[in-house]
Amino acid sequence: MIINIFLLLLSYLLGSIPFAYLIVRMQGGNIFAVGTKNPGASNTFREIGKIYGAAVFLLDAVKVVASILIAQSFNDSQWFLVFCGLSCMLGHWYPIFLKFRGGMGLACAIGIAIALMPIQAVISSIPTLIVLWLIRSVGHAVAVGFSVFFSICLYLEYDWMYTLAITLIPILALVRERILPSVR
Repeated sequence: MIINIFLLLLSYLLGSIPFAYLIVRMQGGNIFAVGTKNPGASNTFREIGKIYGAAVFLLDAVKVVASILIAQSFNDSQWFLVFCGLSCMLGHWYPIFLKFRGGMGLACAIGIAIALMPIQAVISSIPTLIVLWLIRSVGHAVAVGFSVFFSICLYLEYDWMYTLAITLIPILALVRERILPSVR
């Protein structure tokens, strides 16, 4: 029990690492002063540069993957691993290191999918990237990607409730962005 609480707290702290803020600060800027003022991959990509935005995206996804892999070495319950991913995402949304001013969390949602169902996540990334390239809308691209992800998992007869939970995580990120914005 205590180890599980520790793992959830560790996941939150990993999620709190503000890669957008750190990368933009290393470039001499302030992510809170440009574009949407959101400390995330999309704002970094649009306002600072594609390479920096891609780096933030990868690092934000990797911090979730790392938190889930660490947790998996102590507890292999599928649902506990989902909660560790969500705890990491919560840290991204409300990072203790930035006075609780965090990003949207779509890269974290993708990281959860990659950590828990890597083959399906990689396959569904192809249509995601195509839609992102064609219409340049992160929200639409993620919606397409997770729809494909969900369809692949159902076709392969994975546990549908577990699959649905993972598929709904990006919707949770979008709802949180609209309803419960970061402290400003």
